[in-house]
Amino acid sequence: MSFYCIKKQKNVVRGTCEKCVRDSKIDKSHAHEAVLVGGSTRILESTAALARSLQCMELCKCINPDVAQAAILSGEGNEKVQDLLFLILGIKTAGCVKAVLIPRNIKIPAKKEKIFSTYSDNHPGVLIQVYQGEKTRTKDINLHGKLELAGIPPAPRGVPQINVCFNIDANGIMNVTAEDRTGGVKNKITITNGKGRLSTDGIERMVQEAEKYKAEDEEVKKKVDAKNSLENYAYNTRNTVKDEKFAGKLDPSDKQKIEKAIGETIEWLDRCQLAKVDEFAYKQKELEGLCNLIITKMYQGSAGDVSMGDGAEMPNGGYAKPSSYGSGAGQKLEEVD
Repeated sequence: MSFYCIKKQKNVVRGTCEKCVRDSKIDKSHAHEAVLVGGSTRILESTAALARSLQCMELCKCINPDVAQAAILSGEGNEKVQDLLFLILGIKTAGCVKAVLIPRNIKIPAKKEKIFSTYSDNHPGVLIQVYQGEKTRTKDINLHGKLELAGIPPAPRGVPQINVCFNIDANGIMNVTAEDRTGGVKNKITITNGKGRLSTDGIERMVQEAEKYKAEDEEVKKKVDAKNSLENYAYNTRNTVKDEKFAGKLDPSDKQKIEKAIGETIEWLDRCQLAKVDEFAYKQKELEGLCNLIITKMYQGSAGDVSMGDGAEMPNGGYAKPSSYGSGAGQKLEEVD
């Protein structure tokens, strides 16, 4: 075996050990032993690298490595230990990024649910697309299935409360349910083991790719989060200013200034989808600064007639957001006509 191959083998062993410990969420010192199986355990450099990675943990060589590997390849084994979900499950949200509902290595049966909302005003339906995989962008992972939720009552973006539930039974069969809490409309699909599921090799490949491109994925997520934050703030502020109770307390010229700034921000967002994180953050800070200045002026001019406790708060921590409008918090789903 060449020096290059030995070095590569050491790196693989070290990376696998670190991933195993990280996924198990336990400290190395709490594990008693590591059981070695497979022909590669006869390579002294591999076992030495394993011993160094696992520190003082005892390496167990009492099992015939060839027999154990043959059992794995033939599918033989105790089904009681096959109770983990090996890849993240989530749905596609605005920006084509995955929102995680069920994390990797969770025990099954499992049930998780999360609230989402609409991406634009008065949309009658949303498309729930279920994905499996480690990476952030949905174009890089596996589509499991999809369902459409129609008949959502007209409302501003961010207001509808759409509850999405993933329920996986002991056999790995998943029921996905989507329900609009306001209108009561509901739909569901069932995804079986054979439908859209990845092979063992496919799962391992996706995990390795996710580790390789982890930094790139994190940058993508930061950018999408920054864009969504600015977008949510702009639309929530627009909804606030449209509220008659709140708008009546604003000077007409100040109301016009806010509406103009919001319009310019939304136009900029449409033009600059590929802007950098810092640019999105700067635009939000700029809009927040103008809005907070005007709202502060409104409170000072009210001479105590308007209290801070009347439910008026601006989105994202400034002033003035009537409770009649949604916070816009939470991720937005893709609409269908």
